[in-house]
Amino acid sequence: MRRAWIAAICLMAASWSGFCQDRHCTAGICVSGFIRGSAEMQVEYAFGKHWSAAAETSLGYSRLLKGRSTLEKEHDSEFIFEEFPMMTAAEMFTEYVQVRYWTREASGGAYLSSGLRYGSANGLDWTVGAGYRMNIWKGVSVGAEYRTGIIQTLKTGRLEAGGIRIYLNYTFRRTGKHE
Repeated sequence: MRRAWIAAICLMAASWSGFCQDRHCTAGICVSGFIRGSAEMQVEYAFGKHWSAAAETSLGYSRLLKGRSTLEKEHDSEFIFEEFPMMTAAEMFTEYVQVRYWTREASGGAYLSSGLRYGSANGLDWTVGAGYRMNIWKGVSVGAEYRTGIIQTLKTGRLEAGGIRIYLNYTFRRTGKHE
């Protein structure tokens, strides 16, 4: 988890120095992560007109929450109730580092991504994904993405629904004396 925080801080520091053409940094949270029982945060830095680098970290809090009481478990077994499979985070922590290619411009429109993922349970994996982000109001944007791990997909033989992500982002635009 420390590596993801270091990557996020480096991306933020790079955005403050303003060495790239577009000079903006985006920070956001994954809203769909709360359904899966994890808190997810991402930071992204645009280093070209069509390119950006992103780092994301996820903490699975569902394992920290108190489980069902004995009485609730009894009732669940009587009614054959099964817990929704997305309600429990599969891993305690997960870290992502990605490079994204934007078809229109960085941090807006459709994109393709590729990168690395490290999780506490599944280890290292190479990821690919595709998504779309649109601006709502004054730097606030929403985005949807599907991301999957190549090794995990080959092991299980199927694409997981957990790869769907919905984000709420804010883009910090830097304007300075050089523009």
